[in-house]
Amino acid sequence: MNLYIERGTNNFDFLRVLAALLIAFSHSYALLNRYDVEPFMLATHHRYDGSFIALGIFFAISGFLITKSVVHSGSLLQYAWKRFLRIQPLLIVVCLLSIFIIGPLFSNLNTASYFSNATTYTYLRNIFPATGIQFGLPGVFEHNLKENGVNGSLWTLIIEERLYVFTAIVFWLHRKFKKTYIALIVFYNLLYVWNNHVVYFSSSNFLNGQSAYYALLFLNAGNIKDNWIYIQDKGVKLGRLQIFNNWSPGMVQDPQKTWIGLEYFCSINDSFWNLADNQIFSIAKKELQKIGLVAENEITDHVVIRTEKAYPAYFGTYHKIDEVRNYLNEINNLFLIGRNGMHRYNNTDHSMLTAMEAAEQIQSGKINKAAIWEINTGEEYNG
Repeated sequence: MNLYIERGTNNFDFLRVLAALLIAFSHSYALLNRYDVEPFMLATHHRYDGSFIALGIFFAISGFLITKSVVHSGSLLQYAWKRFLRIQPLLIVVCLLSIFIIGPLFSNLNTASYFSNATTYTYLRNIFPATGIQFGLPGVFEHNLKENGVNGSLWTLIIEERLYVFTAIVFWLHRKFKKTYIALIVFYNLLYVWNNHVVYFSSSNFLNGQSAYYALLFLNAGNIKDNWIYIQDKGVKLGRLQIFNNWSPGMVQDPQKTWIGLEYFCSINDSFWNLADNQIFSIAKKELQKIGLVAENEITDHVVIRTEKAYPAYFGTYHKIDEVRNYLNEINNLFLIGRNGMHRYNNTDHSMLTAMEAAEQIQSGKINKAAIWEINTGEEYNG
């Protein structure tokens, strides 16, 4: 999944809108005290409602994006400020509107009694949900059929913002002790599964109920790793990047640093190919910052490598490839292997397999060049 592209080029906003509509639909049954006929409850034999599914979508997306945010932030202070701007400004407006507009309009208390009640002002604690939520205001919605909370949905922010804090705390663990961080998440998964599906041993909200389930979605989604990322942002020339640490820790000398390979597609002797190394580095550095992957002060080293004929061309006279192949196959001691030898979009593993097959045939004396060409022809993996 590609996070390092401009907003609007992925489906996260669509999924959020879809989930929000599903929550509104499901909650309408709860507010009318008709939860027993909510369609999702009926379809799942009263196990799950629509809001359960929708909140799963929200927490999975949030875990993925927030973990990326903390990793890519220049400091914990920068991360905290971004998280504050994400929720608190609008939440402050909502709380003030609830206290000073919705409250007086819908309270069964007179204005003087409403504003003299201390509970009216303790509602301001909702500006920071991580400390807990106050759902009601004095006399407001007291005669509703089901719920009398002013904004019952705020409970999800308790989980959300506490997970923000947790993610910030383990930020340095994630960078310096990656295996420890992953082990903690795995251990939490095992505890949750054991408590809910094997032997029940705790009623704690950390291990039981919807709160724990949503926390797991958040944390597991945040642990997703990117290897290859295709860049779809039309504002940059960068075509693809690789995070070598995520392919294998053995590919980097210092596991505390992240090595990123940026791929620029060009032709030999075109304008980009002929740029000096420092010019290419300057472009790459600016584009990494533009797509939000790293800050300038995080880049400590670079190297520029030009690879000729990195990709085989499937146009021009390619339709005559079989004629070339059949002709070359007649040369008994000539074996075509790898990407350039076969003019095929093989990855490294496929190229190595073609070489191993050729070597085995040469060693055994049993020549079957068709077997070499059969490598990387299956539909389950190609390119």
